Amino acid sequence: MKQNRTQPYMLILGSERDPKEYFIVIDNETVSSGPSATNAVDTLFKLHWVFNLQFCPQLQHLWDYLDHFVYKISKKNSVSITFKSEYHN
Repeated sequence: MKQNRTQPYMLILGSERDPKEYFIVIDNETVSSGPSATNAVDTLFKLHWVFNLQFCPQLQHLWDYLDHFVYKISKKNSVSITFKSEYHN
């Protein structure tokens, strides 16, 4: 049975505690992102933007955070992210 996944997605070679290499799978093609998780996340984020793809719903808050605070990209349908602090005197 063929498994359908939302693409693009990250694939990691190695164990959870000792990842060796990161890959991005897009259109059923695998592209190496090297040994850096940061580079893999960066590539994955940019692929979503370049191809105007929807982010995986389970990670939407992570992508919104990166969009707003790391890449500082303004988009029309962006979720508003606010942080609230409560101080008690």
